[in-house]
Amino acid sequence: MNTGIAATSGTVLSFLDADDVWEPGALECRLERLHGDDAPEAVTGRIVQFVSPELGADAAARFHFDPAPMASSLFQAMVIRREACARIGALDTTLPSAANIDWMSRARLAGLRVVTIDNVVARRRLHRSNMGVTLGPVTRKALTDVVRMHHERTHGAELPKDGPT
Repeated sequence: MNTGIAATSGTVLSFLDADDVWEPGALECRLERLHGDDAPEAVTGRIVQFVSPELGADAAARFHFDPAPMASSLFQAMVIRREACARIGALDTTLPSAANIDWMSRARLAGLRVVTIDNVVARRRLHRSNMGVTLGPVTRKALTDVVRMHHERTHGAELPKDGPT
């Protein structure tokens, strides 16, 4: 994503993972809200998760998720002004499976003005190749690292190695 951001020149950025789908009108409704009178820096919407149709029933049953629309700060649900994205900085490439969570932690601490609309804007495909599935232990470690970094940013102190007290 860092490479894609650097390669673009528009004033507004929007993201979509190759295996996910935007709902019809998803970009328009977010852009309309982004250009509202209160001029938020970013707009997110809701996502719906679904099991990829080519998986058989047995494989699909292994996924545990809430199929209801949920508010999301994932990149595929967001449009953001380029200058706001630049203010937060690049995604941390040392966190391949949690870079977006780390980025949102930094964005919240930096006071990014985000508005969430009720529209379902993206459908997140669940399949055997999702990073959370393929990277399992790496993902858990990356998430733990992100929690530690967030704690250090907000409290100025490291968490004990055996977890929060």
